Amino acid sequence: MGRRRRPPSKAGPGNWSCTKDDAEHQVDEVRVGHLVDCQTDRKTPPHLQQNVQFVSYYQQQKVCPEDEWLEFLAALRADLPAAMRINMGKHTASWFVAQLQHLQHSAAEPTPYEPRCLTWFPHGLAWQWDALCSWSIKKDAHHRALKAYLVWLQEHGTITRQEAVSMIPPLFLDVQPGQMVLDLCASPGSKASQIIEMMHWDGGRDAPTGAVVANEIDAKRADTLKHSLNRLGSPTTIVTQVDARFFPNLVTQEGQSLLFDRVLADVPCSGDGTLRKHPALWDKWRPKDALDLHHRQFTILCRGLDMLRPGGRLVYSTCSFNPMEDEAVVAATLMRYGVAVRLLPPPPLQGLKGQPGLKTWFVPHPDDGTICWAKLEDVPPELRSHLQPSLFAPAPGSDFARVWDDASRHCRRFLPHTCRSGGFFASIFEKISQRQGSPGTATACAKSANIREVQNTVVTQEDAARCQDTLPVTS
Repeated sequence: MGRRRRPPSKAGPGNWSCTKDDAEHQVDEVRVGHLVDCQTDRKTPPHLQQNVQFVSYYQQQKVCPEDEWLEFLAALRADLPAAMRINMGKHTASWFVAQLQHLQHSAAEPTPYEPRCLTWFPHGLAWQWDALCSWSIKKDAHHRALKAYLVWLQEHGTITRQEAVSMIPPLFLDVQPGQMVLDLCASPGSKASQIIEMMHWDGGRDAPTGAVVANEIDAKRADTLKHSLNRLGSPTTIVTQVDARFFPNLVTQEGQSLLFDRVLADVPCSGDGTLRKHPALWDKWRPKDALDLHHRQFTILCRGLDMLRPGGRLVYSTCSFNPMEDEAVVAATLMRYGVAVRLLPPPPLQGLKGQPGLKTWFVPHPDDGTICWAKLEDVPPELRSHLQPSLFAPAPGSDFARVWDDASRHCRRFLPHTCRSGGFFASIFEKISQRQGSPGTATACAKSANIREVQNTVVTQEDAARCQDTLPVTS
């Protein structure tokens, strides 16, 4: 017999309580903690957090206003605040929120344990400790009780520890309970779990009639994804293992194309928006990484749009500041699909500030971020074969440049100094009509019967690789 788990309604490890009544007794205990400098307290040598190419490249790109540049760099060199999201579907959620609210307002003097509610997240379910980073919670003995309590809550599915800006793309999706949702690059599962939780937000007792298909290309990461989503105990979850660029077409038993109401394309990226969480990237950053990823990101985005039903919504996102992975990919996709898709303005999120997309940008030398070009014609002949034309901004005065001038204002780049988190980029596509050559326009309803058809499909890995009309499922 396995070890019995303590019921979630009782006190957690470290004597941290998750009941509203016992929350008051915790305040005196948390005041003994102290703030830790995560960089200097590490046993490994601290990173210099300097990269000449990075600084020169992004100053040329003007990803943030010039008068905010020093503030932008200072935020990137600071530790990333610890944040989490609360699962409203768990019976412990209301007690835990009450405890956080008590800690927020009860201390006479500021303490590291004083959380801040992220006002832009619905229902008050997202919180952040501005004075604590994840590393200090994990390693500093002073935070031992807090660490044990958070781990316990996450194992029970009450919370998901997640970077604050990483919560934005699912909010842009505007998921509804009866929809079919595809997360093309889902591991490690924080956004997929958020989507699943959103499908239960209506408060009804009946399970949602839609489903979330969470996909991951790597077998080990897909297994991690499966265990992460199983914490939630939702019947809406399907985990698949397929290369997102070749995600297979789906059909119902009636032979109709099964398209999705919502698609999230949170694509693999160079990740320089995570410098606060991964300071080692300061030493490793190079422009070639983004150039190499551009076509893969473009292909994943196009495949996601092909799998989207007309009238559906797709969110494209990266944790990168780089226009090669952001605006260049979005612009190339708009160019390819023409009037079949359009960008939507992002929803207003109170208290969250984002920058509109760039109208023009520069393409870097693959080996030197200090050298950039605005046009392919300016690139030395020996390098032109290494730079794809889709990397460059629309030619000034062209018809598409006028289209992009209007579309770019709907993109959003979130910067660390304005949102007190990491960096992120997101844009919302709406599909107007089916592009010729993509899956058929007949769309199956997102009803439980059709979901079971997908779950019961059995195929070989070779079938998936050839992109047949079936879906492999990881059980």
